[in-house]
Amino acid sequence: MKFNRITSMVTLMGLAVLLTGCGGLDRSIKDRFKNAAASFDTATTDIAKQKKTYESLLSNEGAWAKPYAEREKLATKFTEASGEVKRLQGIYDGEIQKLIDANKGETATTISTKLDQVRTGLMSARDVAAYPAKRIQTLISVRKTADKVHETAQSQIVKVTPLHEALTPVIAESKESHPGRADDISSRTATVPKLYKSATEAFETLTTQYKLHQAESTETDYAAFADASSTLAKALETLTSEDRRIRGELAELDVTRTRTLVDMKTQCFITVKQSTWDEYSDYGGEHEKIVGTYELTNEAFEAATQLNDGAMCAYGSGWGSSFTAKAPASILSSAQLNESRCRSLLARGDTHGEWWVEDWNVKCFHKYLEEANGVTKETDWVEVDEEDFAYYAESLGMTIEAKPYGVFADEVDDVPAPAGMAYVGNDKYGEWKQDSNNGTSFWVFYGQYRFFSDLMGPSPYYYRSDYDGYRTSRASGTPYYGGSSTSPKYGSRGSTTKANSRFARSTFTKTGGFSRTSATIRSAGVSARSGGPGGGGK
Repeated sequence: MKFNRITSMVTLMGLAVLLTGCGGLDRSIKDRFKNAAASFDTATTDIAKQKKTYESLLSNEGAWAKPYAEREKLATKFTEASGEVKRLQGIYDGEIQKLIDANKGETATTISTKLDQVRTGLMSARDVAAYPAKRIQTLISVRKTADKVHETAQSQIVKVTPLHEALTPVIAESKESHPGRADDISSRTATVPKLYKSATEAFETLTTQYKLHQAESTETDYAAFADASSTLAKALETLTSEDRRIRGELAELDVTRTRTLVDMKTQCFITVKQSTWDEYSDYGGEHEKIVGTYELTNEAFEAATQLNDGAMCAYGSGWGSSFTAKAPASILSSAQLNESRCRSLLARGDTHGEWWVEDWNVKCFHKYLEEANGVTKETDWVEVDEEDFAYYAESLGMTIEAKPYGVFADEVDDVPAPAGMAYVGNDKYGEWKQDSNNGTSFWVFYGQYRFFSDLMGPSPYYYRSDYDGYRTSRASGTPYYGGSSTSPKYGSRGSTTKANSRFARSTFTKTGGFSRTSATIRSAGVSARSGGPGGGGK
């Protein structure tokens, strides 16, 4: 029998993992540990340089800033940084060294994580040590360029005020339009008054200190001047981004947006490989090549995944020549494999060959009916990944994304539900009526949203019992299919879906969607993907 290449590869990989776990540490981990030793000296040297720079500044052009340095206890930063380096050195020499000495492969991840923590800690320590000099340099710069700093602040505050004044009524109007969401709107916009207050107070402080600076007063606080400048700049930057975010979120409250799954399909492909050889030669070798990639029906593809080692067919010429089919005719015909074709595929001088499924691939597609504020459009085929396709396999004809009026964009309901069910009970979309014969309540959509009724099936109404069942399922975060588990009312297996003429014409139906035992082919979990299945040459 021909050696199964992929099986051997998996076996070797598994053996390598096993040996790694049972044996010693990989060399790369040991090298990383060894190389990390120098980082402590580097950090210590860098801290010393930062301290020297700081002291030089205070001895020269920043001598006037010594009171600030003392008030803010900047010198303690070096002690803090050095202490952190010492702590990390202890972890390196203690915990990590013990793990290295134990030399157990299963501790590799732990060692790597601890080395990452040491590296990050050393970087943080160096940043702490760099702060004092940066702080003094900032104070020196602010004192030298006070006029420019004040000018910049003036240009910033004239942007802050209009932003705040324009956004405030937008927030108020949104609360008025959506009184039930007033508290949520307040929560989402709480940053606005805080940012405005922060900006205006910073500008007042900056203005006060600038006047003292102009008067060459000894009362000038350049630290307050610098901090106010930084606070104002940050407040403007944040308020600008918050303005965009808030306007976008509030606008979404006035939008209805829905996505309903109205069709789905899969395209299934197999890649065929061959091996040919001269059965009558003692010296010939095997000749392998990819024959091609072919699309199969869902049923043929599912059958292909069940082939023993992916074997499709074999052919031998000469005395007693024969063509042996090892796969169903539907698979062979899709791959265009028959006696004549196999004979033509033999490499020059070869007499025998085998063909097998080398690989397979599934492409999954959805088609949606999308709605925005009552206006609908149907999409073209949209490719989705297998995970999403499998998740929504039972959801044909169901709404898979619903964002009603008064709901924020990040509150979209993406749990599958009967078409439009998320809007039932909301008087913006329809109303409850009562059957005069039996007193049963049923929901009627208004004209703009009547298209939901068209997706329901023969009965264009949802009854109160359906709505109550939906609410129970929604509370638990599970899709609602109605009926029973063996006889659902909605979705790919639902009685209303099967009875709806729209879905009777769908690609899903035409490709046997309703007749298959599951809503989708078993495209996930296929693992055969083997090499050649049969005997090799001599």
